[in-house]
Amino acid sequence: MSEELNKKLDKILIEVLSNKENIKKLEKKTDKMSVEVLSTKENIKKLEKKTDKMSVEVLSTKEDLKQYATKNDLDQAVDKIITAVDGLAKKTEKVQDEQTANIAAHDRFEGRITKLEQQAA
Repeated sequence: MSEELNKKLDKILIEVLSNKENIKKLEKKTDKMSVEVLSTKENIKKLEKKTDKMSVEVLSTKEDLKQYATKNDLDQAVDKIITAVDGLAKKTEKVQDEQTANIAAHDRFEGRITKLEQQAA
């Protein structure tokens, strides 16, 4: 019986040793997984920082865009310019009409002066 007991003990010892090796392998795998998890956490933190920076950039870009004129602003400015140009065109037309009238009056006066000069001579 002692031999049979020895065989059983040997088997148990082999199983225990085998289990110890498996446990060591599992520990190594667990360590690797822990490192990977920590690495992933660090990567997530880096991504969060990058995302925060990008959010700040997007917000600052939105603020910058508020300074630019909108289509409506440009339409209003063009309307003001067209109104001003129309006003100048009307004033120019009026000045040209007055100039034409002054030239005609000048010609009449010159004709009268010439007539008076001829009569006086």
